[in-house]
Amino acid sequence: MGLSTLDKAIEAVMDVEASQKVKARKRVQAYMVDTIEELRQEVYNLQVFQAKLRQSKPVTLAEPL
Repeated sequence: MGLSTLDKAIEAVMDVEASQKVKARKRVQAYMVDTIEELRQEVYNLQVFQAKLRQSKPVTLAEPL
């Protein structure tokens, strides 16, 4: 095997490895975006729930001291 063939093989392996790292990074980023969106939805749901609780609580007048 010649040096140029070896260099090409090493370069090809490095390209594949770099490509796999990019794909893995994209998967992680997509997962993070999905997780953030789910958390946003949970926060929104909690805010709506709290607002409904405040609206449904009966207002009681304070007793004079």
